[in-house]
Amino acid sequence: MSKTGAAYAATFRVRRCADNVAWLKLKAVKLRLASKTFCSQDFVIMLATGGLKMHEGKGFWHDDARVDIKVEADLHLFNFVTIKLQE
Repeated sequence: MSKTGAAYAATFRVRRCADNVAWLKLKAVKLRLASKTFCSQDFVIMLATGGLKMHEGKGFWHDDARVDIKVEADLHLFNFVTIKLQE
């Protein structure tokens, strides 16, 4: 994990009680996009309510990464959040 990713993960330790975050895992879920094509989000966050959020952070968003996240959101019923990480 990059220093920036680690700092982002640390914010969830602080927010755990305030935002009702049950747990946070790094690259915990592999989602199928197409035949032999998979994607893993940087962070999988389970809320106290049982809902899942997928957070993907990038220092710079390339077009292919934008397409991947849109395809994932269309195919899977998770809440996807994209973050522009500052290096």
